[in-house]
Amino acid sequence: MKKTKITLDENEIPKKWYNIQADFKTPMDPPLHPQTRQPIGPDDLKT
Repeated sequence: MKKTKITLDENEIPKKWYNIQADFKTPMDPPLHPQTRQPIGPDDLKT
């Protein structure tokens, strides 16, 4: 996989974000574990 690094000047860094999930009629599906294809749990997020 090709890696791309984007650098921004301080004045280009976003200062506000918008949560589009709040506009969805139904909640998004949970993220899936790449190997098991099951919803990830807290233990899967530990480093």
